[in-house]
Amino acid sequence: MVRRGESETIRILVAMREGEAVSARFAAAGTRSACVPFGSVAAALEELHRERYHAVLLDPGLPDAEGPVTVAHLRDVAPDVAVIAVLSEADERAAISYLQAGAQDCVVRGLADAALLRVVRFALERIRTEKRLSQLAAYDPLTGLVNRPTFLHRLNRAIARARRTNKEVAILFVDLDGFKPINDAFGHAIGDALLRLVALRLGTVVRATDTVARLGGDEFAIVLEGIANSHDIACIADKVLDAIKAPAAASGRDISISASVGIALFPGCGWEPSALLRHADAAMYRAKQSGRGGYHFFTREMTAEAAERLTMERSLRRTLERDELVLHYQPQIDPASGAVVGVEALVRWRHPDMGIVMPGRFLALAEQRGLIGPIGEWVLRTACAQFAEWQEAGLAPERLAVNLSAREMMRHAPSETIIRILKKYELEPGVLEIELADKTFSAAAELDNADLSALIAMGVRVAIDDFGSGHFPLGSMKRFPVDTLKIDRSFVRNIEKEAWDTAIVTAVIGLGRSLGLRIVAEGVETALQYDFLRKAGCAAIQGYLVSPPVPHEILTAWLRERMGGEARARRLLRHASGRA
Repeated sequence: MVRRGESETIRILVAMREGEAVSARFAAAGTRSACVPFGSVAAALEELHRERYHAVLLDPGLPDAEGPVTVAHLRDVAPDVAVIAVLSEADERAAISYLQAGAQDCVVRGLADAALLRVVRFALERIRTEKRLSQLAAYDPLTGLVNRPTFLHRLNRAIARARRTNKEVAILFVDLDGFKPINDAFGHAIGDALLRLVALRLGTVVRATDTVARLGGDEFAIVLEGIANSHDIACIADKVLDAIKAPAAASGRDISISASVGIALFPGCGWEPSALLRHADAAMYRAKQSGRGGYHFFTREMTAEAAERLTMERSLRRTLERDELVLHYQPQIDPASGAVVGVEALVRWRHPDMGIVMPGRFLALAEQRGLIGPIGEWVLRTACAQFAEWQEAGLAPERLAVNLSAREMMRHAPSETIIRILKKYELEPGVLEIELADKTFSAAAELDNADLSALIAMGVRVAIDDFGSGHFPLGSMKRFPVDTLKIDRSFVRNIEKEAWDTAIVTAVIGLGRSLGLRIVAEGVETALQYDFLRKAGCAAIQGYLVSPPVPHEILTAWLRERMGGEARARRLLRHASGRA
């Protein structure tokens, strides 16, 4: 008996003039087949609509056959069925035309039964191979979701249907937040498992008629058809976000992940699939800028922003080789004594066309595109070289603060780079203070980063920047002995007039005293703010009231004047003490 695998019998539909005789011989050989009466391709098509077959033996000489057109019609009706054309005589040109129409093989009438059965087997294997190749071409092999080309094809068809029915189509561009650090920390096997889990979860929140695709990396997209209004789209976006952020188990612990979603609508945001996808991507980027873990609808204003971001990304890839980065420095002082106790290095980009670009406009992009590592190393190396010069001149304060991203701390052993740079410029580890943003530190803490622990053990200090603006878990300080909390400027800005902000700043300073932490207030701009922080016992302040971030030449002169003034004050105090 001819079988497909262990148990399934091949079912062959014989549409031939001698169909009954062929079917009888196949049945005698143990092969199940259905016999279509002589002269009826139409009956064969009707049978294919009713029953499932694996193969069709087609006689193109049947009265109602239309040559290759009939083959194409059979494949349309039953695309998984192998069609073998049985020709009356050898005709290479005719055989090629049938193969081009979709036949798996062509044979000449009179072939022995055993040989014909082998042809059927080979044809079935070819169609299975075609299906596998089609699967690979249309679907993502990791998640089983459709890939980008198939997604765009389906989006194009959805747009065509929407044009006929005057309905809207929504495109949701879904990008996982902080996936790369997780992938780097746990390995690609865990990262792949997480992507598969996200794909499964996305499938649970959409309808069977909707399309979910993996575009590549940690990017997914969804096509929603027949949506009544924006409120319904927002509800689905919320479901998507909730599904993704549910804890996922990996390596014996729960990993939390979130996503940012950008939404673009047809026809309001464009008519072409590529434009709609691009606009949804721009909206997703705006969602990330707004704090991640949320969604944003596309607006026309984002088109210019997306174009600027693309231009910026292209330029950013060559900024180091073009020597376009520059550091500005902002001093920190003790509000009680006025002494300079630290300096923070802040990167700027001298863009040839845009002028000075602030870090808020390009660092997030650099982090997304995997460029943050080289930039971070350049900042650290340049800042340490400058601090060593200040030490040589007797102008250096107690510590140098440098901002690093949590993503940098999770990849490619950055501790080795930091140690190498400190040794090169003969700096003690204790002078360096690594600032990690509150919004990103929680990921580093969650991943129990070995590099960070090694640096702390050496004596490198750790500060939590923008404290209060993110989700820094205080329990992390049991594992990572944080040295400094920097109060976010949004709280400092309103301490003169908002009782709530006043209470928060007072509480953070009290927390610092209880835990032995150094508290630094950022964004101090008025004498009233300065006076409040001094009386509250804040260890250090920085802001425009003291000095804006300035190039090293200006800060060197400022330090020299400041240090000179402090020295004169100490001499006067000693002189006054001697007279007394």
